[in-house]
Amino acid sequence: MTFSMVQVAVSVMDAPAAQHYGYALRRQTGLATGVLYPILGRMAEAGWLTVTDEPVADADGDRPLRRYYTVTDDGRRELTAVLEKARVDRRFESLFRTPSAGTDAKSGQL
Repeated sequence: MTFSMVQVAVSVMDAPAAQHYGYALRRQTGLATGVLYPILGRMAEAGWLTVTDEPVADADGDRPLRRYYTVTDDGRRELTAVLEKARVDRRFESLFRTPSAGTDAKSGQL
């Protein structure tokens, strides 16, 4: 269980029924593509995510087709367990901290 893997788990489990696409997950997590996509691939291989390509008819001509990642029922169980373990592990405490009053929600700064 790596910090990056937990970051991805937090992001996809924020809305487990939603279809997530790589660029949005990259923005949410701040992970480089070379880190994010292998994690998504391993989660898909484990059966935690399904992967579907955006239909060509839905694509905006100004960008590449999106690949969507959706949490499976098995993924929901497994990722919930991962997040429960991560919540009590000091290495990941910054991922679960809620901003206190008077701080900026994104940066945690006053």
